[in-house]
Amino acid sequence: MKALLLHPLPLGGQMWRATARQLPIDSIAPNLYELGDSIQEWAQRSLELAGGHDLIVVGNSVGGMCALEVAAASPAQVKAVVLIGSKADVNPDPSARDAAVQLLEAEGVGAAFDHLWAPLFGPSTPSTVIAEARALAISQGVAAIVTGVRAFHDRRDLTDVAKKWNGPLVGISGALDTTPLPAKLEQIASGEKRTFHLVPDCGHYASLERPSQVDQILHDLIEELA
Repeated sequence: MKALLLHPLPLGGQMWRATARQLPIDSIAPNLYELGDSIQEWAQRSLELAGGHDLIVVGNSVGGMCALEVAAASPAQVKAVVLIGSKADVNPDPSARDAAVQLLEAEGVGAAFDHLWAPLFGPSTPSTVIAEARALAISQGVAAIVTGVRAFHDRRDLTDVAKKWNGPLVGISGALDTTPLPAKLEQIASGEKRTFHLVPDCGHYASLERPSQVDQILHDLIEELA
């Protein structure tokens, strides 16, 4: 069994390096922007990278949406889904998409990060963590992040996928997350074989802001499935 680790906007697979070192199983952490123009393409290509291995699929934000697509595409291969600060529904907002793309193309990833994504971290997150995330975002390049923004905004609704998934599902939300609110993920992660964890004093990027707590949740899940 392997862990498939799927990153959020505007970061890349490198964000999972510390988590990967802590896990008792091997992991795969692709840069999703390189895999296609849609979340469904990302899911299919991620499955190709994973080969035929059984998977625990972990996704933060848009990575969680990709995790649901992976589960839908290969339910027998996926042994559990972990959603971090993610949701299943979609409320199309072309104006927000176009504004984000315009900002990226006009002012660059750094300015877009400061305006769109830095505010999603909890207020007590160390400045070094945010600075490292910003540098990782900038390293992806404008074109990659634009691809990610378009994929996020133009995704399909995954509400039915989340409802019909009958394997283990774990939801993890930062208590201070605003997009989505924890209650939205808690609703998805309620029911048989589903658990929800609320991480205190934490924003949208729980695996970066409170890594030890997230890593422990993943350890416990892996032990359950072993």
